[in-house]
Amino acid sequence: TEGSAAFEYDKARYEWGKQMRNNKERAEAAIRQVDNSIPGLCAEFSKPFGMTLSEKETPQIYRLLRDAVTNCVKTAIEPKKHYERIRPFRYYNEDSLTPFQQEHLHDNGSYPSGHTLRGWCVALLLIEINPKAQDELLKMGYMMGDSRLICGVHWQSDVTASRLQASAAYARLHTSPRFCKQVKRARR
Repeated sequence: TEGSAAFEYDKARYEWGKQMRNNKERAEAAIRQVDNSIPGLCAEFSKPFGMTLSEKETPQIYRLLRDAVTNCVKTAIEPKKHYERIRPFRYYNEDSLTPFQQEHLHDNGSYPSGHTLRGWCVALLLIEINPKAQDELLKMGYMMGDSRLICGVHWQSDVTASRLQASAAYARLHTSPRFCKQVKRARR
């Protein structure tokens, strides 16, 4: 709520994100990470994973990512509808780093961050397949959430909650025998 310590922190992190736009490489990564499709996520995570991820090169991993991310993202639908939190660029009446998104995001709630949820879910999934790449995969998953702050389309609390939400949704996937079988196929 307005005036709370949590919201003051959200505002401070919004300012941090705006400052990060001055770092050309980091700003370009934030813009590139707007593409949170499965092919886009594969492109971002290939290097930290240690091999090219794609439908053609790694079909079992691709299938796992597609199905698991779809299930994880479903957990964000009701909270977005319920909270309808205003996005930072609207709150401040400023352009985001990604003006091409603004019309679509204008009336779409900020909480939780679907992009963060997808990125964190993919990081966790890929760690399960290639544990040796854990540090780099977590770094990329974390970076994808921070990119939403740099773009100015999410608050820090949206991003933080989405990482937790993705972790819970990911853990729940392990109750599905179908998911567990697909993980084994992806590992092979």
